[in-house]
Amino acid sequence: MIVGCDHLGIGVSDIESGIDAGSISLGFTREFREEGLPNHPSKKRYIATWRDDHDIAFLRPPGGGLSLELVHHSDGVAAGTADRTALVINGPLAGLAPQTATPSWSDDSLRQVSKAFGGHGAVAGSLPGDIGTAIVIESRDGSTAVAGEVLGAAIRVSDLQRSVAYWSDALGFREAGDRDQPIGGASLTLSSPVPSWALRIALVQSAEVDRSPGFLDALGMTNICLLSTDAEADARRLNEFPGASMEPPFQIQVSERRLRVAVGHGPSGENIELIEIERGDRSRNA
Repeated sequence: MIVGCDHLGIGVSDIESGIDAGSISLGFTREFREEGLPNHPSKKRYIATWRDDHDIAFLRPPGGGLSLELVHHSDGVAAGTADRTALVINGPLAGLAPQTATPSWSDDSLRQVSKAFGGHGAVAGSLPGDIGTAIVIESRDGSTAVAGEVLGAAIRVSDLQRSVAYWSDALGFREAGDRDQPIGGASLTLSSPVPSWALRIALVQSAEVDRSPGFLDALGMTNICLLSTDAEADARRLNEFPGASMEPPFQIQVSERRLRVAVGHGPSGENIELIEIERGDRSRNA
């Protein structure tokens, strides 16, 4: 069973630069950093330039909310820039590079994301430190979110109906009411008894999306990591959805926590990761 979101994954070319950018632009603080974590062979189809290990830094937001995991896979050329997914951030936000850096997000798609997050406008650009594409929501009615707070994620999809079915029927997200739904898009929320595990996403129809899986060694937001009570059972169940795929879980220890992790992708190639915190190690994000 999927019970929440553990973090959003961000590919960076330099961990320290990413930590600095997360701190300056978003007010995040580093919880831990680890180097030389082994890459399991099940990740091979998702890493363009294979390396046996990778480095990470886990960043916490001020006051709770969605966490970010910065990941450095290769000292060589990154596998391009991740443009299928984007962070959605409450505005105003300083330090955002111009929209020309993110041509994949058209004015129409930005209107859809704004509607999905209850805003009255949105701008897109790139955050420093390879944190990548961010969509900044303006003028949210009744919002208690602070400036710079990560509200969720936006995902460009090739088949909106199929993607809504995947995220709702397979992953357990709930669709917003009809009047809150953007035209040509969808707003979905994963509720959780732990507030910092909740996640809202906007799905945006885009004919330009390549359905092949994205690469984890690209720069920017590369994957959404969901918490599971049984990664093996959830991976098997997600494998039954047409166009989606999940690898069998593997074991790894991260920051003294024993985890079972499964990697895969949704029907539009969006990268999904399942994390099961092994019994007795359920302190993360609680």
